[in-house]
Amino acid sequence: MKGKMTFLIKGIYLILVIIIISIVSFLIIDYNRQLTSEAEEFDLRTHATEIMDILSGSEKCLALQDVANIQGESLNLSYNRVIDLNKLEEFSSTFSEYEPDYGRDFKYRYKIKIETQPINIKTKEVVFESHKECRKVCYQSYVLKCYWVCDVVVEDKTKTIDVAIPKESWTFGVDKFSRDKALKERITVSTPVIVYYNKSQLMPAILWIDVVDGELERFANKIDESCLNDEKISSDLYFSYPVYEKTTEGKNYLCMKIKETVCQRLACKKEIEFEGIKAPGNYKILIKPGDTIKVMV
Repeated sequence: MKGKMTFLIKGIYLILVIIIISIVSFLIIDYNRQLTSEAEEFDLRTHATEIMDILSGSEKCLALQDVANIQGESLNLSYNRVIDLNKLEEFSSTFSEYEPDYGRDFKYRYKIKIETQPINIKTKEVVFESHKECRKVCYQSYVLKCYWVCDVVVEDKTKTIDVAIPKESWTFGVDKFSRDKALKERITVSTPVIVYYNKSQLMPAILWIDVVDGELERFANKIDESCLNDEKISSDLYFSYPVYEKTTEGKNYLCMKIKETVCQRLACKKEIEFEGIKAPGNYKILIKPGDTIKVMV
């Protein structure tokens, strides 16, 4: 009987040890997962900040460029966080579906929105009007003498004027991103900037960047990187949904069939050969550059 009790107690201890080990293992795995997620978010935020700095601080992107004379020499200056309106409108038109050439990041994909802040203030228009007011002045000496005295009277005709400047916005970059299971990380970061219209009109604005890491973004970046850098690329990628390439009006798009098909414009303007991915799973992707970009699975 004593032997059976000892065996039972050992069995209970064994079960408790297994439960404790399982709990500790779960906590360690969950902690590591949280650390990984935080690291990915930090990396995403860092990239977002770097991209904003490039776009708003480089003369090759949106920064206002001016010429200054210093000690008899002309120097080209770029103003950080001061956005040239002409460049902004050009970027909004040229890069309406993908990232600009100079600010491209082959790790993530992003969308930019710049929006001026509406101004609604009351000011005063000061106007002064004047007129003469004359009066007759008389005094008695040996005889009564009279003369006219005129004063200039100034009247303040100040009036209140409402000044209302509506907000304006511009966007460029990727229009649609991965969703659902295909989405890995997404973050939106903003920074204040100034939009330069002319020397007498500078508008306060906010620059937003929406940076995304997902299955579609990773694949699109690999194709663009191979095409634009003329580089052979091999990569292991996982896809949660079918993927295919399509060409519309000479523009290349990479599409993913989620609930609603999501398509991203590729910067690559060459012909692309890609049979597509039919089912979810891990795939070995090989991309060969050339006159035609060959994407082999």
